[in-house]
Amino acid sequence: MVALTYVGLPAQQRPVEPAGLVLIATAAGRLAERGLGRLLAAPALGVLVEILARTPHHGADQVVRALVGPACRAVARARGLRGRERAALAAAVADAVHTTALGTAVGFLPALKSHDVYPTLGAITIPAVVVSGGLDLLTPTEHAHDLVSGITGALHFHVPGAGHMLLCDAPKVVSAAFTRMIQTVAVGYASVDSGVEAI
Repeated sequence: MVALTYVGLPAQQRPVEPAGLVLIATAAGRLAERGLGRLLAAPALGVLVEILARTPHHGADQVVRALVGPACRAVARARGLRGRERAALAAAVADAVHTTALGTAVGFLPALKSHDVYPTLGAITIPAVVVSGGLDLLTPTEHAHDLVSGITGALHFHVPGAGHMLLCDAPKVVSAAFTRMIQTVAVGYASVDSGVEAI
């Protein structure tokens, strides 16, 4: 998502001009409409953000760690999540709670809910490869389809049996995506360089 936001900036605000993009398990927006991201639309999110904004950090950490399990179960039930989706939610939240400062994690959630770079997709003119996993519950394949249809000439590498952690689930496919991009960019540079005489 960062790469898409970056290439959407005006050229004068980009200190480095990327030659190509490899987009892995990502989205241009609509996160609250698909997969586990639907939980971003839950009213409880706003309440949690408000509570944490008004609670001292020490108290907030204790409150969130005590409430995260029951809250996840309640939200999962309310949203109709079952089996694999419920387990993925619990694992993702548990990892986030233990590895990220709570203020940072909770503060980031509203930004995910409103993230939208769809308007910039058509302006991307550099080569792009999109990699998605068929079992990805955080950024389901529909997000990859949106990226491929929005970025002219984008390629799509899809791994039906992989989840969101594509580097773990399908490292050879991720490597192939980067190899393809490097080859594509190298050919582009070679064709530009071929018109220049060496002195």
